[in-house]
Amino acid sequence: ETQAIRTEADVYYPLVYDHKRIDILIVEGILLFKKKYLPYYDFKIWIDCSFETGLERAIERNVENLDKERLIYDYDMYYYAAQRLHFKRDNPQQIADIIFNNNH
Repeated sequence: ETQAIRTEADVYYPLVYDHKRIDILIVEGILLFKKKYLPYYDFKIWIDCSFETGLERAIERNVENLDKERLIYDYDMYYYAAQRLHFKRDNPQQIADIIFNNNH
């Protein structure tokens, strides 16, 4: 059970996952290699993508439907600031079993 968000409307809603008899579960997202979560993972893959490449892709996708300047601001102020802190505290690349280069 978690909270999901409709990013285009900034609206949160409850989301319940109810799965049974799962052999493999793949979890994708940022900040997942926090030390408190590591005991739950059998195998960890780090998808390496620079902030520059990620921002180019975010601008191209623009699922948030924001103007370019606001999108750049949000990524720098929130997403990338949180990731920099995660890198400093948890050093996620160091604990990954595999690193996949997802840059150009």
